[in-house]
Amino acid sequence: MLHRTRQKLAGFTLVEILVVVMMIALLVTIGIVAWRGVDDRAFNSQVVHAMTSYRDAFALYASQEKQYPAVPQSGSYCLHFGGLTGAEVNSRWGTSRPTSITAQSVTETSYFCRDFVESTTVHASYPPLTKAIDSVLSVKLPGDNSTYLANTYSGGVWARYSGTAAASSIAIYGYFSGKTCPSGTTLSWNDDRKSICFINLSRSYPVTYTAESWGWPT
Repeated sequence: MLHRTRQKLAGFTLVEILVVVMMIALLVTIGIVAWRGVDDRAFNSQVVHAMTSYRDAFALYASQEKQYPAVPQSGSYCLHFGGLTGAEVNSRWGTSRPTSITAQSVTETSYFCRDFVESTTVHASYPPLTKAIDSVLSVKLPGDNSTYLANTYSGGVWARYSGTAAASSIAIYGYFSGKTCPSGTTLSWNDDRKSICFINLSRSYPVTYTAESWGWPT
């Protein structure tokens, strides 16, 4: 009798084993969620740093030249080197690409950004703009393009020109993980997983619109 009692105390029932497995799974899940939260905050902090660096670069350029860098028309332009290429755009959409991305723009030495994973809202770069900004301050985005896509469903940070040629204003936009904007930025759009946030430059300056037939998305 004593021997059988000791055997029973030394073993585990199926229910007890399942409870232990479920507790381990729960702890692993909590750990993964917590790690992703830390990773997202770190990544978002890097994006904010890139956006503020671009804001400073525009301000520095304008203070030196007394105008903002020239662009073909008002609208949004990708700012960084190393975005998605025209070939990658064609690979993503083929002949069904957004009409705002013209045949000309995918053959230029250029790149694209904005929501390439879930949407047809796309912005393109204007190489003279990027070169002008890079001439006064070199800005690096966090990670390579594949990392940026994986974290923010996007391909870059962009500047939006608005206003008139005599007094144009610029806002710097970026994608972030999560549905809230980091401190110092303003919400433009969000869903449960990501958000678009922006920061405004504090001053308006003249800008030359080149009137090129460029077909950039707005």
